[in-house]
Amino acid sequence: MEDLRKALDAALPDVRVLTVGRRVEGYANDRWTVESDVGRLLVKVRRIPEEDPRQVEGQLRAQRWLSEIGFPTPELLCVVWKCPQLGGRQLSVQRHVDAVDETGEVLEATPADRRAAYFEGLGRAVGMLHSFELPEFGGWLDDTGTRHDTWAEAIHPGDALRSVSAHPSVVPPDALAEAERRIENGLSALPDIRPRLVHRDLHVDNTLLGPGGGFGAIIDFEMVREWDFPYDFSCRLDGVLDFFAGSKEPFMGAYREVAGELPESFALRNWLYTGIYQILAIEEFIGGNEGYARIPQALLAWLDKRAPV
Repeated sequence: MEDLRKALDAALPDVRVLTVGRRVEGYANDRWTVESDVGRLLVKVRRIPEEDPRQVEGQLRAQRWLSEIGFPTPELLCVVWKCPQLGGRQLSVQRHVDAVDETGEVLEATPADRRAAYFEGLGRAVGMLHSFELPEFGGWLDDTGTRHDTWAEAIHPGDALRSVSAHPSVVPPDALAEAERRIENGLSALPDIRPRLVHRDLHVDNTLLGPGGGFGAIIDFEMVREWDFPYDFSCRLDGVLDFFAGSKEPFMGAYREVAGELPESFALRNWLYTGIYQILAIEEFIGGNEGYARIPQALLAWLDKRAPV
């Protein structure tokens, strides 16, 4: 607790910490609610190391832009990439927003007709995110933060394919070879891509409920990248909209009101990024992340579907 106070004093020297609440352990972060002389703050300390300082720069830049246009997300006060007072772990501080914990559990218990307002709000927010014109572009960075000349090079999961190939009991070699062939074909068919802000972790527990159980805000932008917007659908949103019955129509209706109609190439890009995401997730599973235990079967299901190219 004393180390956290020292870290906050160093990161925000003009803010006086009054009290520090109990630690709440999450998958990626430990969290504390902190009372200060500038109001209540939410403090997060990364449990998973962030090896790329450019990711922190990208998060700060993205959240600054979003704050300027009134995007529904809490104000980010600071991010310290490797905080010396916390053993080199990443520290972030944002304004606290009163909200219901475990948004997903609340939504599951809410009748489908009453969930519509939440998904309309979420659709508008994601449409706002995906239609935002970047004032500057930080370059095509891959999943590890390495810079590439083109989007196709940045999103190509070559390292992950090699990692997965060493574990034939997880994905059969013939299936992995077919996945690689399809990904290569899809990448070669991509149109010119304009970068957009892509959250990369848009599940419902990374949102806040507003008054009356409606949509409040999107949180946890630690993984944000300047990528191609359909990736948000491929890695998380499609699963969310499939899971919650009756959510797709209100979400997509509100999304289109803000972002316009989806381009003709959306189906190709969504299909392609689904396969790429699954390869990356299987690599994480092989590395010990049990949260991705079902992804190998999901990849086989992806292979069972007709490829658009």
